[in-house]
Order: sequence, then C-alpha cells, then structure tokens
Amino acid sequence: MKRFDVHSFRFRLWAALVGFAVLVCGLMWVVQITTIRTTYENDRIDRLKQAGNIISSTYGREGFAESLRSVARSGFFIQILREDGVLLRSLGNDGADAPPPQEDLVDYGIFARLDGTDGYYFYRVPDTVHDSEWLVQVQVVALQDGLREVLFTSTNMVPVSTTLSMLSSRFLLVTAVVLVVATVLAFLLASNLSRPITQITQRALRLAGGDYGVDFPKGSCTELDHLSHALDTAATEFSNTEALRRDLIANVSHDMRTPLTMIRAYAEMVQQISGADPVKREAHLDVIVRETEKLTRFVNETLDLSRLLSGTMELNMEVFALAESVERALGDFRHLWEREGYRLFLSLDRDVLVRGDRQQLERAAFNLISNAFNYTGGDKLVYVGVSRWAGEGLFEVIDTGGGISTEQLREIWERYYKINRFDKNAASTGVGLSIVKAILELHHARYSADSREGEGSRFWFALPCE
Repeated sequence: MKRFDVHSFRFRLWAALVGFAVLVCGLMWVVQITTIRTTYENDRIDRLKQAGNIISSTYGREGFAESLRSVARSGFFIQILREDGVLLRSLGNDGADAPPPQEDLVDYGIFARLDGTDGYYFYRVPDTVHDSEWLVQVQVVALQDGLREVLFTSTNMVPVSTTLSMLSSRFLLVTAVVLVVATVLAFLLASNLSRPITQITQRALRLAGGDYGVDFPKGSCTELDHLSHALDTAATEFSNTEALRRDLIANVSHDMRTPLTMIRAYAEMVQQISGADPVKREAHLDVIVRETEKLTRFVNETLDLSRLLSGTMELNMEVFALAESVERALGDFRHLWEREGYRLFLSLDRDVLVRGDRQQLERAAFNLISNAFNYTGGDKLVYVGVSRWAGEGLFEVIDTGGGISTEQLREIWERYYKINRFDKNAASTGVGLSIVKAILELHHARYSADSREGEGSRFWFALPCE
C-alpha cells in the first residue's frame, strides 16, 4: 500500500487554497474594472440622449438659451451646426460660449451620414491629450430654409479613465495584501485541516492492518467527525465480523468434526470387526448413514442461511391460509406421535390469511415445531396454534421442557448457538432458529420466544392478516 505523504498533502492543500485566492482576486479585478467602465459609459450615453432630447424639445422656443446653458453646465459640450457649414452655437461644459474643445469633435461631414437615418447618430472621437475618448451624440433639431440644423452633445471619458487608473493602483495594493494574508491563512488552514486527516489516514491504515481497537479523532469539523464516526462504526463491525468468523470456524469445525469422526470410526469398525457379522454391520452402517444425513443437513442449512442473510433468496409473495402451511409442516412429525408416544394439541383457525412466501414460512414453522418436539418434557406434550390476534395472524408452538434461562434467550437466535444443557437431539445443527429469524425478518414479521427455566418454552411469530 502506498504510504501517505503528509507534507505533499499539506503542500497541495496550501497551493490549492492560495490558487483559489489568486483566482478570486483576478476575477474581482476583471469584473470590477470592466463593470465600472461599462456602467459609467452606458450612463454617459444615456445622459447624452437625455440632454439632446431636452435641448431638442426647447429648440427655437422661449427660454431655449437658458435651457441650453443649463444642460451644458451639467457637464456637456454643445455645438449646433447648420448644413451649410455654419457653426451656430458652441458652449463649453461651464455653460459659457467657447469653441469646440477639440477640432475633430464636430464632424462637418455628418449630414451625409445622417441621410437614411431617423435623425440620430452616435460616434466616438479619440482624446489624444488625455489618452481617453469623446462620446458624441448627434441629432437633427430643426429644418430652416431647407437646411438641417444639427445638435452635437459630447462628453469626455477622462473621469472614468482617471478613476480606473486610481482604482487599479489601489487594487494592486489590496491584491498584494490579500495574497499575503491568504498565503499565511492558507498555510495555517492547511496545517489545521491536514492534521486530523493525517491522523485519520494513519489510523485507517492500522485498521486495514487488523487493529480493530483503533480510535479515530473527532472535534475538528463536522464532516471529519462524520467520517471518524463512520470509521469507528466500521472498526466495530470489523471487530464483530472477526469475532463471528472465529466463532464460525470453531463451531463449524466442531459440528463437522463430530459426524466425520463417527463416520470414520464406524467405517473402520465395519472394515475390521463387523464386516462378516450382518447384524452388527447393519447397525454400524445405520450410524454412518445417520451421521452422513446430519452432516448433509448441517451443510444445507448453513448454505440456506447464507443465502437468506445475503439477500440473494427471492421471496414468492402470495396470500394463503397460515393453518394449511402449519398442517403441512406437521406432516413430517406424524411418526413421533403415532410411534413414539408424543402428544400433539392443535388449535388452527383456518380463516387466518397472511401474505408471504408460503414455502419459507412453512419452513420457519417446521423449525419451531421441530425444536418443540426436541426439547419438550417427559410428558411429550406439544401445543401448536394458529389464531387471529389484534389484526395479525399468530402462530405459536409451546413445549413443556426444561425452559430457557434469560441469558440463553438472548442468544438462541444467533448462528450455531446450542442450548447444550437441554439438547436431547444429537442431530441439532444450531442453525434452525437462525434460519427462522432470517425468514421472519425478510417478511418484517414480529417474533419472539418466552420461557422460564422449569416451565417450558413458547415460540411465536405474527404477520398482518389479509
């Protein structure tokens, strides 16, 4: 596994943060300078149009001269040119009579350009003195004796150029300060962020190496706390899985070793002792067959449990009478009460309908009934019932055996767990109740076991009625 380079990670994080600061400053520079110039220019053009409209609306009327000077004093240069080339009026931006501030500001060829227009024209003139430009709005304001009289309203962009120059110099200073501060803060932030990440990474490597007792640091930030909590949970689950794996190997090896030992021992007895004695040979072969069946059942149940727990077993859901499935499950135990004296009490409500996988629920009922026959008391009494209770179909099976302690009740649903104290059936695999649990949880059924030592046991599950 590649070693985690703390210094490289910290440098990349620092570089990323500084790069982000540079990018933000650059974007602010471009956006601010561009926006200021564009906004100012659009504002000046709009004011040129407004000034031209004011002059045009009062042209030739009483008070025109005062209106003209008032508009000029608001920051505009105004000239009025007649089509024969005569300059009728020329005012500076102080409202006083004055020549045009720049010779080429008034375009004497404008009348040709106005042909084919609606009487308006706009153009720019470079300001070579101030390294700026003039904005000029042209419009026809009158027609006298067949000659057009044209209004030139102009303004200079020098103020914005000066402002932009001043802003640029100030912004350069601000940018330099921001970058220095950002560099320092990025270094501190990178160090602060990399420290818990480094600790988490190092401890995750220990976790990967099998150290499930490792503890992940918390308190740096919410996201890292969530990550630490998730890794703590993973460590706990890994630890539980490892414990389960060891228990599984121990239990499976024990449960497989016993029948294999018996099979080998009786096979050797047949080979060396009872081969010529038909009676003993048959007895020994019966033992071999029973142990083989026990081993086969153990392997099959383990595989079925693995399929149930992994979610690869699909349920065939349907509505059916729960009592009918219980009766089919009971059919396999008929020989117990017919030949071995077991007593079975039944109470089956055939109107109880539930939705589920008929075959799997029948298997769950079979396992619970099998346990009851295995562990019932000397009176060999077993009760099996199906009834309707609070809107649910209730299945229950009761035995009169020695009961189960409170401590054991918490363990009986776990894989490969056996209650050895009361296990009278050597064929028990310790998987049956785990299969029942997996089937019922796939159906989202309620289930439980009630028992007291010396008073027998009651196992039950319930599904919503249809």
